Amino acid sequence: MSGLETGKYLIQLAAGSQPSIGVDAASGSPDKPVVTDGSAKIWFVKRLESGLYHLTIEDRGMLLFIQNEGRKLVGNEMPPPSVWSILPQDDGSYTIQVPNRVLPPTYWTVDRPYEMKYPVTLNILDFPFPQQNQKWYFRRLY
Repeated sequence: MSGLETGKYLIQLAAGSQPSIGVDAASGSPDKPVVTDGSAKIWFVKRLESGLYHLTIEDRGMLLFIQNEGRKLVGNEMPPPSVWSILPQDDGSYTIQVPNRVLPPTYWTVDRPYEMKYPVTLNILDFPFPQQNQKWYFRRLY
């Protein structure tokens, strides 16, 4: 089986030396934005039979489903999670994208990779692609 296995991970942006991404638990909204250096950082990666993935994260005992809300990525208590394509790159990193065969694919992106608590958004790949701000390292926990 190629690709990531189901399990718990930290996800780190390939650009810079940012801490792991997570959700902003301090957000008063039911939709918790996915940000650099979020307070909840343990990701549950579930590989589906199709080879695509569901991503969830735990925040203070609550399971948040990672969803695509337009260009924003949010964690929400209401299922279902969005489906993601996680593709390995030559340098050991991965890209995370919306699986779409019609429109140009949109990828998890951090526009300002050196700022703390900056939102992770969905953008079309920068050229030459992918750039470091669109690549991710998955660190397996257990």
